[in-house]
Amino acid sequence: MNINKAETLARNLMGEHGLLITGWTFRFSRGRNQFGACRIKQNHIGFPIMKEITLSKKLSEINDETEVRDTILHEIAHAKAGHRAGHGPIWKSVASSIGARPVARFSTAEVTVSYKWVGTCADCNKQFKRHRVTPRSQFTGSRHAHCSGKEHNGHVEWKEVR
Repeated sequence: MNINKAETLARNLMGEHGLLITGWTFRFSRGRNQFGACRIKQNHIGFPIMKEITLSKKLSEINDETEVRDTILHEIAHAKAGHRAGHGPIWKSVASSIGARPVARFSTAEVTVSYKWVGTCADCNKQFKRHRVTPRSQFTGSRHAHCSGKEHNGHVEWKEVR
């Protein structure tokens, strides 16, 4: 989705559901594993000093409007239900009432996520996908804990795929 359209959509939905007039703000994040977030920071006496909804810029760019809209509504439901509601029945009720799917997390089957690195365990051939790996892991590999102590000691070889 176009980033400018995603931001406009987010601000419009936040306004429609009364968040803008109660001090909520919107911004894009650099996240690649978390499509959206609802954050409240409080001062030392528990008064909210920052309330924001964030949306991953990268995931917004590579997904369609339906997924972006649902993620925004998911985060709006968190803002309306309150922090303590988590993904429980109160949050699910609010999410359903505003048109969001009442599910806890996006699924990579539904949302496109592209990874830069793929690692393969030398013992079991299990693949691991990461957005970044440390320089040490790139050159010396890392260990698959499940296969430690086996023939190759669970050595994971990393390859850059994009």
